[in-house]
Amino acid sequence: MSSEENRANMLAEFRSRYRLTSHEFIKVWKFYDVDWSGYIEIDELQHLVKDLVRSVNPDATDEECQHRFRRIKSYYDANKDGQISIQELSDLLPVEDNYLKRFHDLKMNR
Repeated sequence: MSSEENRANMLAEFRSRYRLTSHEFIKVWKFYDVDWSGYIEIDELQHLVKDLVRSVNPDATDEECQHRFRRIKSYYDANKDGQISIQELSDLLPVEDNYLKRFHDLKMNR
């Protein structure tokens, strides 16, 4: 299985188990944006990914979490600025009604 398939499988499993409300999504954002910078920076993203991976596989090693972190950062940091914006996080986490995505799509269609 390729690394892209592994990433997709881990995220698919997470998404099948969890579906956040918009309120829960904002709580996750506030929890991991420790310094309130408006971005999930590298160290904050490492904690988020470790928690995400271990929510699916409690026995995941630190090495596996680090591997997933590198893959998620590479894939979801769309503008490659070394941090995750709220829009980029909304692409990663499953949200029942993704208002950010709707707003972004509406804005892009104007």
